[in-house]
Amino acid sequence: MPGFPMDAWREQLSKETVRLGGPEVATRKLALYLSLPERLASNRVMAAAMLRCCGAHATSLLLRLLTDRDPEVRWKASLSLSEIAPSGDAIPSLLATLNRIDTDLRQSVVEAIGNTHDRRAADPLLALLGDPDYTVRARTATGLAKLQERRAVEPLIDLLKDKDDFARTAAAEALGDLGDPRAIPALKLLRGESDARFILSFLAADQALKKLKAGDP
Repeated sequence: MPGFPMDAWREQLSKETVRLGGPEVATRKLALYLSLPERLASNRVMAAAMLRCCGAHATSLLLRLLTDRDPEVRWKASLSLSEIAPSGDAIPSLLATLNRIDTDLRQSVVEAIGNTHDRRAADPLLALLGDPDYTVRARTATGLAKLQERRAVEPLIDLLKDKDDFARTAAAEALGDLGDPRAIPALKLLRGESDARFILSFLAADQALKKLKAGDP
Protein backbone atom coordinates (compact mmCIF):
# COMPACT_ATOMS: atom_id res chain seq x y z
CA MET A 1 0.00 0.00 0.00
CA PRO A 2 2.03 2.98 -1.27
CA GLY A 3 2.11 5.94 1.09
CA PHE A 4 0.70 3.90 3.99
CA PRO A 5 3.35 2.66 6.44
CA MET A 6 3.24 -1.08 7.13
CA ASP A 7 3.37 -0.56 10.90
CA ALA A 8 0.35 1.73 10.76
CA TRP A 9 -1.50 -0.81 8.63
CA ARG A 10 -0.77 -3.59 11.13
CA GLU A 11 -1.87 -1.36 14.00
CA GLN A 12 -5.15 -0.68 12.22
CA LEU A 13 -5.71 -4.41 11.72
CA SER A 14 -5.07 -4.97 15.43
CA LYS A 15 -7.62 -2.31 16.35
CA GLU A 16 -10.18 -3.93 14.08
CA THR A 17 -9.52 -7.29 15.72
CA VAL A 18 -10.17 -5.76 19.16
CA ARG A 19 -13.32 -4.11 17.83
CA LEU A 20 -14.58 -7.51 16.70
CA GLY A 21 -14.23 -8.89 20.24
CA GLY A 22 -10.61 -10.00 20.53
CA PRO A 23 -8.63 -12.74 18.73
CA GLU A 24 -10.86 -15.74 19.50
CA VAL A 25 -14.18 -14.03 18.78
CA ALA A 26 -12.72 -12.23 15.75
CA THR A 27 -11.56 -15.55 14.29
CA ARG A 28 -15.10 -16.96 14.50
CA LYS A 29 -16.63 -13.84 12.94
CA LEU A 30 -14.05 -13.74 10.14
CA ALA A 31 -14.59 -17.45 9.47
CA LEU A 32 -18.30 -16.80 9.05
CA TYR A 33 -17.63 -13.83 6.77
CA LEU A 34 -15.19 -15.79 4.62
CA SER A 35 -17.74 -18.57 4.17
CA LEU A 36 -20.26 -16.20 2.58
CA PRO A 37 -20.74 -15.96 -1.21
CA GLU A 38 -18.47 -13.39 -2.85
CA ARG A 39 -21.38 -11.05 -3.56
CA LEU A 40 -21.93 -10.76 0.20
CA ALA A 41 -18.25 -10.80 1.19
CA SER A 42 -16.48 -8.39 -1.13
CA ASN A 43 -13.38 -7.93 1.03
CA ARG A 44 -12.24 -11.48 1.69
CA VAL A 45 -8.58 -10.58 1.07
CA MET A 46 -8.64 -8.05 3.91
CA ALA A 47 -10.36 -10.59 6.14
CA ALA A 48 -7.52 -13.04 5.49
CA ALA A 49 -5.02 -10.30 6.35
CA MET A 50 -6.80 -9.54 9.63
CA LEU A 51 -6.31 -13.12 10.77
CA ARG A 52 -2.62 -12.41 11.42
CA CYS A 53 -3.80 -10.46 14.48
CA CYS A 54 -5.73 -13.44 15.84
CA GLY A 55 -2.66 -15.53 16.63
CA ALA A 56 -2.92 -19.27 17.21
CA HIS A 57 -6.72 -19.08 17.23
CA ALA A 58 -6.61 -18.55 13.46
CA THR A 59 -4.35 -21.48 12.57
CA SER A 60 -7.02 -23.91 11.35
CA LEU A 61 -8.86 -21.25 9.38
CA LEU A 62 -5.68 -20.01 7.72
CA LEU A 63 -4.75 -23.55 6.71
CA ARG A 64 -8.15 -23.94 5.04
CA LEU A 65 -7.70 -20.64 3.23
CA LEU A 66 -4.48 -21.88 1.62
CA THR A 67 -6.71 -23.87 -0.74
CA ASP A 68 -9.26 -21.07 -1.25
CA ARG A 69 -10.59 -20.51 -4.76
CA ASP A 70 -9.23 -16.93 -4.80
CA PRO A 71 -5.44 -16.77 -5.33
CA GLU A 72 -5.23 -13.39 -3.55
CA VAL A 73 -6.92 -14.85 -0.48
CA ARG A 74 -4.54 -17.83 -0.58
CA TRP A 75 -1.52 -15.54 -0.74
CA LYS A 76 -2.73 -13.21 2.04
CA ALA A 77 -3.54 -16.21 4.23
CA SER A 78 -0.04 -17.58 3.69
CA LEU A 79 1.49 -14.26 4.79
CA SER A 80 -0.74 -14.20 7.87
CA LEU A 81 0.17 -17.78 8.70
CA SER A 82 3.90 -17.01 8.53
CA GLU A 83 3.49 -14.26 11.13
CA ILE A 84 1.58 -16.12 13.82
CA ALA A 85 2.95 -18.54 16.42
CA PRO A 86 0.75 -21.66 16.23
CA SER A 87 0.48 -24.15 19.06
CA GLY A 88 2.72 -27.18 18.80
CA ASP A 89 -0.49 -29.23 18.55
CA ALA A 90 -0.98 -27.73 15.08
CA ILE A 91 2.23 -29.26 13.70
CA PRO A 92 0.54 -32.39 12.19
CA SER A 93 -2.03 -30.19 10.41
CA LEU A 94 0.67 -27.85 9.15
CA LEU A 95 2.66 -30.78 7.77
CA ALA A 96 -0.39 -32.34 6.12
CA THR A 97 -1.11 -29.03 4.37
CA LEU A 98 2.34 -28.95 2.78
CA ASN A 99 1.39 -31.73 0.37
CA ARG A 100 -1.72 -30.08 -1.03
CA ILE A 101 -0.94 -26.42 -1.62
CA ASP A 102 0.80 -24.35 -4.27
CA THR A 103 4.59 -24.34 -4.22
CA ASP A 104 4.81 -20.61 -3.57
CA LEU A 105 2.72 -20.96 -0.39
CA ARG A 106 4.66 -23.83 1.18
CA GLN A 107 7.41 -21.63 2.60
CA SER A 108 4.85 -19.83 4.79
CA VAL A 109 3.69 -23.12 6.27
CA VAL A 110 7.29 -24.09 7.02
CA GLU A 111 7.84 -20.71 8.65
CA ALA A 112 4.75 -21.24 10.79
CA ILE A 113 6.10 -24.64 11.89
CA GLY A 114 9.31 -22.96 13.03
CA ASN A 115 7.32 -20.26 14.80
CA THR A 116 5.78 -22.87 17.10
CA HIS A 117 9.14 -22.98 18.95
CA ASP A 118 8.05 -26.48 19.89
CA ARG A 119 10.55 -29.33 20.08
CA ARG A 120 8.05 -31.58 18.29
CA ALA A 121 8.77 -29.56 15.14
CA ALA A 122 12.42 -30.63 15.04
CA ASP A 123 12.14 -34.00 13.28
CA PRO A 124 9.69 -32.77 10.60
CA LEU A 125 11.89 -29.74 9.91
CA LEU A 126 15.03 -31.86 9.66
CA ALA A 127 13.30 -33.95 6.99
CA LEU A 128 12.32 -30.82 5.06
CA LEU A 129 15.95 -29.76 4.59
CA GLY A 130 15.90 -32.11 1.61
CA ASP A 131 12.76 -30.62 0.05
CA PRO A 132 12.97 -30.01 -3.74
CA ASP A 133 11.82 -26.39 -3.28
CA TYR A 134 14.74 -24.12 -2.38
CA THR A 135 12.48 -21.66 -0.52
CA VAL A 136 11.29 -24.48 1.71
CA ARG A 137 14.88 -25.56 2.37
CA ALA A 138 15.76 -21.99 3.31
CA ARG A 139 12.77 -21.44 5.62
CA THR A 140 13.48 -24.81 7.20
CA ALA A 141 17.02 -23.75 8.05
CA THR A 142 15.67 -20.64 9.73
CA GLY A 143 13.11 -22.67 11.67
CA LEU A 144 15.73 -25.07 12.98
CA ALA A 145 17.80 -22.15 14.22
CA LYS A 146 14.75 -20.82 16.09
CA LEU A 147 14.47 -24.19 17.80
CA GLN A 148 18.20 -24.21 18.57
CA GLU A 149 18.25 -27.76 17.18
CA ARG A 150 21.83 -29.02 17.44
CA ARG A 151 21.11 -32.07 15.29
CA ALA A 152 20.70 -29.65 12.40
CA VAL A 153 24.35 -28.57 12.37
CA GLU A 154 25.66 -31.28 10.02
CA PRO A 155 22.68 -31.11 7.61
CA LEU A 156 23.01 -27.31 7.54
CA ILE A 157 26.72 -27.64 6.75
CA ASP A 158 25.68 -29.80 3.78
CA LEU A 159 23.15 -27.10 2.78
CA LEU A 160 26.03 -24.62 2.44
CA LYS A 161 26.79 -26.46 -0.82
CA ASP A 162 23.22 -26.04 -2.14
CA LYS A 163 22.83 -25.00 -5.78
CA ASP A 164 20.69 -22.01 -4.71
CA ASP A 165 22.20 -18.93 -3.07
CA PHE A 166 19.05 -18.25 -1.02
CA ALA A 167 19.25 -21.68 0.60
CA ARG A 168 23.00 -21.33 1.19
CA THR A 169 22.47 -17.94 2.79
CA ALA A 170 19.77 -19.25 5.13
CA ALA A 171 22.01 -22.16 6.11
CA ALA A 172 24.92 -19.83 6.92
CA GLU A 173 22.70 -17.54 8.98
CA ALA A 174 21.22 -20.52 10.83
CA LEU A 175 24.66 -21.89 11.64
CA GLY A 176 25.69 -18.51 12.98
CA ASP A 177 22.61 -18.45 15.22
CA LEU A 178 23.21 -22.01 16.43
CA GLY A 179 26.74 -21.07 17.45
CA ASP A 180 28.28 -24.50 17.00
CA PRO A 181 32.02 -24.42 16.20
CA ARG A 182 31.70 -27.52 14.00
CA ALA A 183 30.44 -25.16 11.29
CA ILE A 184 33.56 -22.98 11.22
CA PRO A 185 35.60 -24.88 8.56
CA ALA A 186 32.66 -25.09 6.14
CA LEU A 187 31.74 -21.43 6.67
CA LYS A 188 35.33 -20.39 5.98
CA LEU A 189 35.34 -22.49 2.83
CA LEU A 190 32.12 -20.81 1.63
CA ARG A 191 33.45 -17.35 2.45
CA GLY A 192 36.53 -18.06 0.36
CA GLU A 193 34.67 -19.04 -2.82
CA SER A 194 34.68 -16.65 -5.76
CA ASP A 195 31.57 -17.60 -7.76
CA ALA A 196 29.55 -14.39 -8.11
CA ARG A 197 26.28 -16.38 -8.16
CA PHE A 198 26.69 -16.93 -4.43
CA ILE A 199 27.56 -13.42 -3.27
CA LEU A 200 24.81 -13.28 -0.62
CA SER A 201 25.90 -16.52 0.99
CA PHE A 202 29.54 -15.31 1.02
CA LEU A 203 28.42 -12.33 3.09
CA ALA A 204 26.21 -14.48 5.32
CA ALA A 205 29.11 -16.85 5.99
CA ASP A 206 31.30 -13.92 6.98
CA GLN A 207 28.66 -12.68 9.45
CA ALA A 208 28.18 -16.18 10.84
CA LEU A 209 31.92 -16.52 11.44
CA LYS A 210 31.91 -13.24 13.33
CA LYS A 211 29.14 -14.58 15.56
CA LEU A 212 31.26 -17.67 16.12
CA LYS A 213 34.26 -15.43 16.84
CA ALA A 214 36.15 -17.06 13.99
CA GLY A 215 36.40 -14.15 11.61
CA ASP A 216 40.09 -14.56 10.82
CA PRO A 217 40.94 -16.80 7.84
